[in-house]
Amino acid sequence: MQYDVLINIHTTTVSVTGVPDSMELISPATIERLADGALEITYEESAITGMDGTTTHLFVDEGGATMLREGNICTQLDFTEGQEHVSMYETPFGSMLLRIRTVKLKNTITLEEGGVLDLYYTMEIDNQFYGHYLLHLTVQKPTLRPEGQGQPGEDGPETEQSSS
Repeated sequence: MQYDVLINIHTTTVSVTGVPDSMELISPATIERLADGALEITYEESAITGMDGTTTHLFVDEGGATMLREGNICTQLDFTEGQEHVSMYETPFGSMLLRIRTVKLKNTITLEEGGVLDLYYTMEIDNQFYGHYLLHLTVQKPTLRPEGQGQPGEDGPETEQSSS
């Protein structure tokens, strides 16, 4: 079941010029637990991020995180601490080869409490170093469950068993 949450994404980029650039996005999102135990956080990108018309799905589990973008921008970015992943980044203007190296990953997000995902990674675009990235994602604690259900993690109302 999906729960509505508010997320705050703060990203700092230090490109090859050495000048840091920061961006912050506060957005409504949904969070749900998948059958494999991973959490999926879904939100719509905006003009602020330059990816208007794109839906981002962030999958987090004990092993790392995967960011899947669909719409005007299409890509899959895999983040596993100490590992490097290569993917294509497709835009209306063409495609680029991305190489992501995750330096540090810390995830405290739970369905019941929300939490924080911190990612520190480097990126190459078409085999040229592009920059260092620090992404800090905060997920608020889900507060309401649809149709008067309990909080995330609760089994729901107890039912009496009849004995025949």
